Amino acid sequence: MILKLNFELVDSIESADAITHSGNFHADEIFATVILARIFEKEGKILHVYRINDFKGNIPPNVIVYDIGGGEYDHHQIGGNGIRKNGIPYSSFGLIWKTFGEKLVTERSIWTTIDKQLVQGIDAIDNGMITKNFDKYTLLSISSIISAFAPTWNSTMSMNEAFIDAVNFANVIFNNICINAQAIFDSKEIIEEAIEKAQNHIMVLDEFVSWQYHLMTSANEKSKDIWFVVFPSLRVGWNAQTVPVSFGSFEARKTFPLRWSGLQKNDLKEVSGVETAYFCHKKGFIIGAEDKEGILEMVKIAVESKSGSEI
Repeated sequence: MILKLNFELVDSIESADAITHSGNFHADEIFATVILARIFEKEGKILHVYRINDFKGNIPPNVIVYDIGGGEYDHHQIGGNGIRKNGIPYSSFGLIWKTFGEKLVTERSIWTTIDKQLVQGIDAIDNGMITKNFDKYTLLSISSIISAFAPTWNSTMSMNEAFIDAVNFANVIFNNICINAQAIFDSKEIIEEAIEKAQNHIMVLDEFVSWQYHLMTSANEKSKDIWFVVFPSLRVGWNAQTVPVSFGSFEARKTFPLRWSGLQKNDLKEVSGVETAYFCHKKGFIIGAEDKEGILEMVKIAVESKSGSEI
């Protein structure tokens, strides 16, 4: 879905609501523009952005200047413009988000989720904390994808036209991140109820919802004793997934039997002894069965086996 923002580029300070630099662009000022345009749109106004190489004289107090000029929403001055407690410096995106972001979300926890999932990574790349190039391949990021919107040397597109396209593309990304963050927030009550009902190290969800964040941060002591989560598959039947030792970790509290890893259909049915078993990821973190009874049978086998066992 293409979501076009209602914003315009203008050619003078007098007609501008916001000012950023001209020429080539990066993800930080592109996403900062998305935030400002959404705020203006929410207030029933159109954001007018002036892109300029440099500016002299006084800027009207109601004009927001970002990623240029060394002010409140720029980070190019000597020493930067602030660092988070986790060591990630702010770029213009993070500075704009810190001031204006809560006007776009309903809860502080949603603001924090978006900051972690989107803003901090862009800030880190823009400040040179994350390299994009490796010996054998190039790691694509949102920042490098946004940069690719800039016209090539033989393009007839203007830099301002490309800037507008990049902002509209970034708006789709930001919109999806917001939807996902809201969904995580909305799932808390469901997850807490499932934690309380969990038995024998197994948490069962009757519908697929985002569960990792709330399970890993729950104050309920039972949450620390859950090894596997069972839920309806988005593809076929039911799935069960291992619970990581910490949020974002690839190490599981308890693994599925190693002999299952990478097996499918008849091979997995024979090895597991579960008639409706059909899939185990080669990394062993998620399994599938055609029905709920089958997936619960598989998970109970995993609970009773020794971690890492060939059983």
